[in-house]
Amino acid sequence: MERKLFRNRKEEFKEFVIIEQRLPRRGEIKFRDGEDLRTWFDAIIRFSYFQSFIDEIKSILEKFSFRILGDNDKEEEFIDYVIKNDHIPGYKEGYFSDNSEMKSWFNSYKNKNSDFETRVHELLTEYKELDISEVWFFVREECIEIVKKIKRIPYHGEVVTQSGIDVRSVFDKLKSNDPMIYESIVLMLSTYKDNRLSIENRVQELCSTVRRLKYIPFIEEEKFSDGVDMYYWYNTYKDRIPGLETRIDKILDEIKQKSKVNIYLIPNFKKNSGKRYTICTNVGDKIDLDGVCSFDDLKVKDSTVLECGEVILKNDEEIGSVSFVKKKTKK
Repeated sequence: MERKLFRNRKEEFKEFVIIEQRLPRRGEIKFRDGEDLRTWFDAIIRFSYFQSFIDEIKSILEKFSFRILGDNDKEEEFIDYVIKNDHIPGYKEGYFSDNSEMKSWFNSYKNKNSDFETRVHELLTEYKELDISEVWFFVREECIEIVKKIKRIPYHGEVVTQSGIDVRSVFDKLKSNDPMIYESIVLMLSTYKDNRLSIENRVQELCSTVRRLKYIPFIEEEKFSDGVDMYYWYNTYKDRIPGLETRIDKILDEIKQKSKVNIYLIPNFKKNSGKRYTICTNVGDKIDLDGVCSFDDLKVKDSTVLECGEVILKNDEEIGSVSFVKKKTKK
C-alpha cells in the first residue's frame, strides 16, 4: 500500500467514525479510491505498524461508548448467535456488536483455532443428530474421494456428500469412532506435495525484495511467488523465526550506509588562488584523501565520484557555512 494512499484512507476513515460515531459494516461504504472501508480496517488492525492509527480510532470510539472487540469477546457473541439461531451465519447475515461481520471473522479465526470451529459445530442440531455408525458405510468412498480431490480434510460446511451430510462433521466423529481409519486418511494426506514455499525460500525472496525496494514492503504491496502477502507473513513470523528480524535489519542498515553521501574539498591548483576548492561527492564508503590533489586523483580512487561545484574559503571557514557555485555534471 502506497504511503499517500494510506494517508488518504486514514483521513476518510477517521471522518466516517467521527460523524457516524461507530465503525462501518462491510459493504456499507467505500473510500474515494473504491476500496471498502471496513474490509481495509479489518486488514490493517492485525499489524503493529498501524497501531498508532488504531489507537486513535479507539480513542474516538470511546467517547461514543463504542468498543472494538477482541477475539475472546467475539467467541462469546458468536456462540450466543449459534445457540439462538441453530446455524452459522452467512455473509452479511450476522454482525458483532462492533459491526464486524461474523462469517468473515469465523472463516479467518477457525484457521488458527480449529478447536473453536469444532466447538461451534457441536452446538448444531445437525451435528448432534449425526450418527457416524449409521452413515459411514454409505458415505465412506465418497468422503475419501473428496479428501483426495482437495488434498485435505475440509472445513465445516465447506463440502457435503450427495446425501447432504457435512464431510467435516463425518471426519470429526470418525476420529473417535474409528481412529485407525482416521489415521490412515491423515497418513494419505501427508503424502501430498505442499506447493507452498519453504521458510528458507520465503526468507530469500523477502531479502531480495527488501534490497530492491530499500524498505520492508507495505501490506498488499508485494507477494511471495506462491501468492502469500510479504508484509503479513513477515510481521507474523519475524519473532518466531530465529534471526529473521536481525537479518532484515542488517540489510536495511547496509542500504542506509550505501546511501550516505560523502562530501570532499579538493584544492583547485588550476586557479591562481590557493583558496579555491573543488567540491566532490560520492555515495557509500568514504574515500581516503591521502595523496589526492585534484578531482582526477579522486576519480581514480572511485569512478562514481561527482564534481559538484567550487568554493572560495576564507580563513578557518567550514564547508557547512558557505555557499558554492554549482556546476553541470557531465553525463
